[in-house]
Amino acid sequence: MTHGEMSIRATIVATFINELFTDGTDSMAISILRDGFKIDASASLARNMVNNIIHYFECSDNPVEEFLYFIGIDSAETERGDQSINTLLYMDEKKTPFLTDIPLSGDGVTVLNAALALHFVGMKNNADDLTKIGIKLLMEGVFSDELSIREFNEIAQKAISDAQREKAKRPRNPYYSEVIEVIKLTWGKYPCGAKTALLDALAAHYHGKVSRNALDNWISLSGLRPPKPEKYTRLELVFPQ
Repeated sequence: MTHGEMSIRATIVATFINELFTDGTDSMAISILRDGFKIDASASLARNMVNNIIHYFECSDNPVEEFLYFIGIDSAETERGDQSINTLLYMDEKKTPFLTDIPLSGDGVTVLNAALALHFVGMKNNADDLTKIGIKLLMEGVFSDELSIREFNEIAQKAISDAQREKAKRPRNPYYSEVIEVIKLTWGKYPCGAKTALLDALAAHYHGKVSRNALDNWISLSGLRPPKPEKYTRLELVFPQ
């Protein structure tokens, strides 16, 4: 992910997380939200912001990597393998956390440190799950003076429920995102290519992985089909580099 690829929502969440881990609870973003809780007219907006931060990570397919990116660490540059395991064991023995020199503490930071340890040994699913929990605990700790435990649990539960509903709407086939990207790239290069030709090519390439009917539905629902050309031309599938 780069700044150019970030949505407005991601940029807002990234700014909040970056400021929180740079300046702590005295950061401008936290101060603005805390002031918002004090005014009846803006209290609901402040609650929505807390909800949106939790919801963002709950919906993310790569919460660990996004969290690292938001705090200024490129996960692609992190080392994995036997050497990284040895490093982790040494850090554990010395009780050295990943998130050092940050103006934060508490259960949320502890859980996020554990999530990063799992991430760096390749345990993506467990790391992602812990990151979501860590963010929720972090938000609970940061706004403990503004929100009661009951109020925070209501906000967090709403964020999680909304995220689960959004995920339930997504196609479950693991090739969906890849196929959509291929459709986008192929029609981007061959805007005069026929849908039937694209479907035939996709069905041949993903034979045994995705059914022809599913591919047909994905093409139709993608909204990527170009306007009908005067004359159709041949096409070849274009894959992400």
